[in-house]
Amino acid sequence: MPRIYVEFAKLRQMESNFRSISIKIENINSNFQRTVKQLDWDIKSKSDINNTANKIGRNLESEIQAIKKYQQFIVDAHSQYARIENISGSYDGLNIENMTGAGAFASASAGWLGYKVSDKNPGITAWGGKASAEAKNDWAYAGVNGYLGKVEAEGKAKAGFMQYNIKDKYKDSDWSQKEKLDWIYAEASAGVSASAAEGDAKAGLGNDILGTEVKADGSLGNATAEAKGTFSVGEDGLNANLKGKALVSAAEGKASASINLLGLEVTGSIGGYAGAAGAEGKVGVEDGKFVIEGGVAALIGFSIGVEIGLNETGWDFITFWD
Repeated sequence: MPRIYVEFAKLRQMESNFRSISIKIENINSNFQRTVKQLDWDIKSKSDINNTANKIGRNLESEIQAIKKYQQFIVDAHSQYARIENISGSYDGLNIENMTGAGAFASASAGWLGYKVSDKNPGITAWGGKASAEAKNDWAYAGVNGYLGKVEAEGKAKAGFMQYNIKDKYKDSDWSQKEKLDWIYAEASAGVSASAAEGDAKAGLGNDILGTEVKADGSLGNATAEAKGTFSVGEDGLNANLKGKALVSAAEGKASASINLLGLEVTGSIGGYAGAAGAEGKVGVEDGKFVIEGGVAALIGFSIGVEIGLNETGWDFITFWD
């Protein structure tokens, strides 16, 4: 069976190059238009300089739009390849997909010895076995994943000023990408975790205007150590949060529920540990939402958390009235 190998790092580099070129041409066009406006009218009227300058400006603008279309094509291609391949490898696997019509989709897969690597940061997730199933239509979705022998490791350190960042988001059983401008950005994180067995499930109904989502996950034989700090100020507001976890447990479980009402999203979560020792916590503003979560365990323990903020529809409404 023919194989298609995709170099995700090069796709991201191409997208970054197109974005950089379009920004540079926009700056050139802006400086050119500003220079023309500063010319005296008697100079602009000679040899039809003003009309020529306007024509050049329109040509530059058309080139900018063409480059942005090329950039969006690369973004879409990367997103689709990532969704199809899941940026992963597996052996002795099974994959079944079915489009049932009326906007409905169902799939199931299973395999041994798989891995998933991050194309942005040093990081890898590996497992001895994995099985997944999902189904969705225009108004509801549900999915479940199961792992045997799962290990995750990741590290990141990044900082900058006035830079574009691309954020990957997984929602309603699909990956999407959003580009945002951060005026100030800094992030540092490191972590490693392992579990003998792990599973998660989720289901949702409705949309961002009126809807709800329920999630649950559990694991056996766990060891986790991680720390993360994020700070950014950009077009989507302030993000500033700290997260830490150092915990060893025989069993863990967590459940959460979200409610979307007229653009406002409220999420509550509760978790428990058995045969455990350690603590975890998170506090701050993340993706425009206030987040606080904490947990502690000594043989038996629990964690609680809450998130409150606007969802994408809510932010779109605020932007519309700006």
